[in-house]
Amino acid sequence: MRFRALSLSDNTALITALGNDLSFEAVFSEQLAMVMNDGDVVVFISASGNSPNLVRAAEYARSRGAETVALLGFGGGTLADLVDVPVVVSSRNYGVAEDFHLIVQHVLTQYLRRALSGPPRRVAFLDRDGVINERPGPHEYVERWEQFRFVPGVVSMLRGLAAQGYELVVITNQQGVGKGVMSAAALHAIHEAMTTALAAEGLALAQVLHCPHVEADHCFCRKPRPGLIYQAMNASPYLTDLPGSILIGDARTDMLAGRAAGICTRVYIGHPDDAGPDATAVVGSVDDVLAVVCPSELKPALSS
Repeated sequence: MRFRALSLSDNTALITALGNDLSFEAVFSEQLAMVMNDGDVVVFISASGNSPNLVRAAEYARSRGAETVALLGFGGGTLADLVDVPVVVSSRNYGVAEDFHLIVQHVLTQYLRRALSGPPRRVAFLDRDGVINERPGPHEYVERWEQFRFVPGVVSMLRGLAAQGYELVVITNQQGVGKGVMSAAALHAIHEAMTTALAAEGLALAQVLHCPHVEADHCFCRKPRPGLIYQAMNASPYLTDLPGSILIGDARTDMLAGRAAGICTRVYIGHPDDAGPDATAVVGSVDDVLAVVCPSELKPALSS
C-alpha cells in the first residue's frame, strides 16, 4: 500500500499561470479541482489561518466532502472554523508556529511509515537482570560477559512468547554505567553477546535498550518512568499494539513503568508480597509466565 501525496505549492509555473489568468486566491482551489479524489484528506499549513487562497481551497474541499486538517498559529484564523481538525499553536510568533508545524509533520511521517508496514504488533517488554539473566548480588553489576548467566527456563519462555507473535524487547536500568563501575562499551559488548547467544537458540531480540543514568539524575528513561518503552516504540519500524503488549519484570519499578506506558498485562516474577499494586499477575519463576500471559493460546503447544 502506498499513499498518494501531492504538494500544491511546489509547481511555481502553474501557480503563476493560475494567478495571472484567474486570481491568486484561486491558485489552490483550482488545483484541488483538478487532482482531488473522493475520500482524500487535504492538509493546510498557515500561521495566520487567514490567507485568502487557503480559505477558498478549504471551502472547495468542504464542498467536495474531503477530510480537512490545518496546522495553524496565532488564534487559528478563518481556517480554524472551516476545517475538520484544526491544530492551533497558541503563539503569535511565526518562527514558533512554523517550528511546531515541522514537528507535527515529522510525527505524521513517522506514523505513516509504521502504519504502512502492516498491522500493529504485540511486544513483550522484558527486564534483564532477574528475568533474562540471574540477578547479581546487592549493589553489584554484571560487568562482563563471563559473569552473565541466563535464568534457567528463560529460553523456553522467550520461545513461547515469540511463537505467540510477540516481538521481544529488553529494557533495563544499568546505573553501573552512570556510577563508573562499567563502561558503556562493556555493557554494549554484554548485550551483543546476549543477543548472539539467543540467536543461536533461534530467538531474535528486536531491541535491547538500557538507561545508564543513576537514580539521582531523575531521567525519563530510568524505570519506573516509561521512557525506555517509548524509545522502543519510536525506534520500531512498525506500530506497537500497546494495550495488547506485555511487560515482564522482577521489580516494582518495572510494573510502574508498564502501567505508565499503558501496558495492560504486567507480570511480576517473585514473591506476591513484593509485587505491589501495579502488577496484574504474579508468578514464582519464568517457567510460569506463559501460563498467565496466554493460557488458552498455549494449551495446544504445551500438549504437543
